Amino acid sequence: MKKISSIIAAALLLSAVPTNAYADTEITPEKFAACDVNSDGYVDTYDVFYIAAVSQPQYSAAVGGLENYGFTAEIENNVLEYADLDKDKKVDRDECLAIYNYMKANTECRIEFNTITDLRDVVKTMSSTVQVGDADADGIIDAVDAGNVLRYYALTSTGAPFYTAVMLGARHNGDMNGDKMVDSADASLILKQYAANSVEK
Repeated sequence: MKKISSIIAAALLLSAVPTNAYADTEITPEKFAACDVNSDGYVDTYDVFYIAAVSQPQYSAAVGGLENYGFTAEIENNVLEYADLDKDKKVDRDECLAIYNYMKANTECRIEFNTITDLRDVVKTMSSTVQVGDADADGIIDAVDAGNVLRYYALTSTGAPFYTAVMLGARHNGDMNGDKMVDSADASLILKQYAANSVEK
């Protein structure tokens, strides 16, 4: 918990810097697309979280605990290769901020690290202990998860942005049938799992 608290405190710096602090850091759609450092098909808050962990000194003490949150050597290498926007052989805070703000302005995932609670909720959905189907990462697969998956599907089907960690969790943990999509079929499977779990009790 102490390590994660350090991460949360450091990440709050993302929302505390004036926008002109990273104005000289060039980012293009192509460079942004390459910042899918966890290779899940999206550039989102998870990727920014990993990039921040590598790029900001305040994270260095906490990186050792990130394996529990999906952080791997491959992700670290991807950060160093693709988040280095100016190709100066390092990833710095300005580059992390540029990627973060481009994400907020140009993608459906517009989750901000404005408070400790915001980031704690995101980190919770990233945990390797979360079961597939547990969209809100509360340790229980139930009808609420099915509802969250349906809401995520409805939002993204219309191109609407989403602003909560629960919707990010629905995308990350909601693919019950493993077809790389999160949709009504997954919600149905979640309900079936919930029904089966209820019978077992």
